[in-house]
Amino acid sequence: MPTLRELQAAFARALHGDASGAEAWVEAGGFAPERRLGIYRHNVDAIAAGYLRAAFPAVTRLGGGDYLEGLARDYRLAHPSRSGNLHDFGAGFADFLAAQLRETPYDFIADVAHLEWAYQDVLVAASARNFDLEAFLAIPPEAHETLVFNLAPSVRRVASRYPIYALWAANRAEDAEGTPIDLQAGGDCLLLYRGAGGAQVIELDAPTDAFVGALLQRASLGQAMAALEAVDPQRDPAAVLFELIQSGRIDGFEPA
Repeated sequence: MPTLRELQAAFARALHGDASGAEAWVEAGGFAPERRLGIYRHNVDAIAAGYLRAAFPAVTRLGGGDYLEGLARDYRLAHPSRSGNLHDFGAGFADFLAAQLRETPYDFIADVAHLEWAYQDVLVAASARNFDLEAFLAIPPEAHETLVFNLAPSVRRVASRYPIYALWAANRAEDAEGTPIDLQAGGDCLLLYRGAGGAQVIELDAPTDAFVGALLQRASLGQAMAALEAVDPQRDPAAVLFELIQSGRIDGFEPA
């Protein structure tokens, strides 16, 4: 007689297609053991597909519902959930899709998936702290460039050579008409964060993106300023910094 742990492991393997270790322990009834186990397997596949449709609505519309249904099971088998939180199941989907669509005419869909996952992640990220402006102003100005500024926990950056923001906006709603988008219209660099009105998506210009990118790499303020000035020497880095603070996208700082 197997232990409970062994039975649970055999049942988990059956959900992934290998029922050999579980069939012997399924009670006889109206259905054969494999068919009984198949009911559970079908339910897990349906839950996986339903979650992916909800988390990636634009990808569903762009690729087609049938395509996503088939892909959901392949993804579940390649990336079995190891969390009790269903949200975590989607974490690797965009990368999985990118591998599936690499060097095909549809690789832009994977970039849209990265945007959709970032949006989902923003919704559940920890809240930002209140930036301590008084503590910052108490630091001598000559020491400011040595500080490392912390982006809020919800901040995400997504970049693509495709116009993924327009693709996402045109396809995310259930009643969207799917307006044709020119894939050669230029790429996007987007910043996502959770503000007072919920999840926000803004387009970054090249200088601001260089600045934010440096902060994401844990660069000091001086290094982030240099990255911005390398792109646009006329842009005021102090204005960019304080706009990020005022909008809640930067919520703290610390010595380098």
